[in-house]
Amino acid sequence: MIPPSVSRQREPNLWDYIAILHKRRWTITLFVFILVVIVGFASLKVTPIYEASVQILIERESPNVVSFDEVVKLDASHTDYYQTQYRILQSRGLARKVIEKLNLASSPEFSDSRDKDGFSLSTLRDRAQEWLSRAFPSTSVSQPGAIDPETRLVDEFLDRLQVEPIRNSRLVNVSFRGYEPKLIADIANAVANVYIEQDFENKFQASQQAVEWLNQRIAELRKKVEDSERAVQEYKETYNLVSLEERQNIVVQKLAELNSELTRARTETIAHETLYNELVNSLDKPEVLESIPSVINNPLIQNLKEEYGKLTAEYSDMSKRYKPKHPRIIRLQSQIDEMRQRISEEVRKIIKSIETEYKVALAREQSLDKSLTEQKKEALELNRRAIQYGALQRETESNRQLYEILLNRVKETSLTTELRSSNIRVLDPAEVPIHPVLPRKKLNVALAALVGLILGSAIAFFQEYLDNTIKTPDDIENYLGVHFLGYVGSFKKGDGVGASSELITLANPKSNVAEGFKQIRTNMIFAAADPSNNAFLFTSALPSEGKTLVCANLAVAMSQMGKNVLLIDGDLRRPRLHELFFLDNSEGLTNVLIGSREPEEVVADTHIAGLKMVTCGPVPPNPSELLASERARMFIRYAKLSYDVVLVDSPPVLTVTDPVIMASILDGAVLVTKAGDTPIEPLMRSVKQLREANATILGVVLNSVNPRRDSYYYYRYYHYYDYEKA
Repeated sequence: MIPPSVSRQREPNLWDYIAILHKRRWTITLFVFILVVIVGFASLKVTPIYEASVQILIERESPNVVSFDEVVKLDASHTDYYQTQYRILQSRGLARKVIEKLNLASSPEFSDSRDKDGFSLSTLRDRAQEWLSRAFPSTSVSQPGAIDPETRLVDEFLDRLQVEPIRNSRLVNVSFRGYEPKLIADIANAVANVYIEQDFENKFQASQQAVEWLNQRIAELRKKVEDSERAVQEYKETYNLVSLEERQNIVVQKLAELNSELTRARTETIAHETLYNELVNSLDKPEVLESIPSVINNPLIQNLKEEYGKLTAEYSDMSKRYKPKHPRIIRLQSQIDEMRQRISEEVRKIIKSIETEYKVALAREQSLDKSLTEQKKEALELNRRAIQYGALQRETESNRQLYEILLNRVKETSLTTELRSSNIRVLDPAEVPIHPVLPRKKLNVALAALVGLILGSAIAFFQEYLDNTIKTPDDIENYLGVHFLGYVGSFKKGDGVGASSELITLANPKSNVAEGFKQIRTNMIFAAADPSNNAFLFTSALPSEGKTLVCANLAVAMSQMGKNVLLIDGDLRRPRLHELFFLDNSEGLTNVLIGSREPEEVVADTHIAGLKMVTCGPVPPNPSELLASERARMFIRYAKLSYDVVLVDSPPVLTVTDPVIMASILDGAVLVTKAGDTPIEPLMRSVKQLREANATILGVVLNSVNPRRDSYYYYRYYHYYDYEKA
């Protein structure tokens, strides 16, 4: 498990998850295999289950066989109608009718179902209740035997029944499942037939109820019609409305005539009033009065004026011959004055007649206006009586029409009750099924494989989550904070030539593993940077991580570059390098450290050109003190000056202090860890100890990488880091 205090710098991507699945593929395969075997065996043991389906058509409206609509007309324009029909198909009442019709209570299909493979939900429910009652006797869970057998049978019947509407159509499939093909086909057809019969019965009952209701309403309406007709007759007698329409016409006609007469009278009155007012205003102006058309056009006035004109002319002629005092002049003057007086009197008579005409016209206008007002009152009163009369008449007519409608509906409904019409019919009856629908063996196996794959993948990711070992270069750099030098693949031992077969760089220099050592060699050279830094320590956090083997193979790889390499076995507790090169270990490093031999005296030749070695020698009782001595420092200085590369093998860091002591006097330390085996925490403690000793850590080598199991995983990292180093 990754320590919570350490945070990754690179977010995992899809390829990381693929690598985990590839790495844990055998775990996933095992889960898939186990589930497939279990499900396949269970599918073979399950009793086959068959399914029969009948297809029903539910129309929107009932067919109109007669010329009138039924009283019980289906309102099928909304979805709730169809939902109601689906619920009716799954109702307990319909199920009981089918059970009684086919006598299913005594059928082995249902009586033996509890002894089979737990087919129905009710069976599973009964078993669960039985188990709970046994596990918890004090609880209130009822015993299965206490359930009514009829209720149990209905529950199991409905569990097997399935109603499936066909999308965007008025069709519905009614399916039934069971063990006996012939019986379940009969049950499916019986469900459809009973459903249709029940629809007939419901409509018949509704029609009967409608007839009863209509008869009651007809009796009530008959009485209302009689009462309303009686009220109309009484109203007519009360207000003498024998012929209301004719009387209304007379009143309206008389009203129109009076209105017309009044209009003419007002016109005449206005004319007389105007003339009269003009005469009154001109009484002191005779010349104006005489110019009035009524005066001018008067024959008498005209004759008088004619005579007046003659007298005036004669007076004018006489006045030329006689003096004003002449008798004839006086006589003519007297005649003229008399004629003027007669004209004035006639004018006054005309004015008097005009005044009389004005007063007569005004009186006639007032009389007509009064008559018109009285006629309007009579018309309004008659209209009010007509409104009440019309209301009574309309109520009578409405009651009569409703009565006649209901009377006709009673006759139609009575006929409808005898007509067996339905908007529901069977489109495709159920046939005896040939092939079972359950168990679906191929589907079950496929689902088992899928579930196994999912569970196996989940377990794989959980194992990876619990895995707290170093596996990738990212783990090294993110958790340890040091460089990744390369990885060493696991390999089989070959034939050794003057050395152990574990020296793969010598036994098979062209192998992928040998190439890995060469890659590590190159990365170490770049990591050292300064050519004077040529002495390196190889250690590990824990024992058995392959540090000795890595150190020896890298020494061979360094010598293959033409360098003079000195390989030192610094493990003074459990030395092993001499075994890899088949050398004598009687004298070695310990002899130099105690002063019994000089450095050049313990350097041994190997059969590999350019590679020399200093074995451990006798195992001392105080290796830490010897390695911390001044002679150890002198020996290292001698080795660095005498050879191009010095490689020192040492014990694990966490077991002894030897590698920490040696790392402080060498130019760099290389940690070797076993991929997928070494936990992160020991490595982190090892890095911490080496850094506290001021040792330079060149990097970490991943050892024992399985190229077959993790080929893709490490191949990707290998090329990634190879590209980065380049």
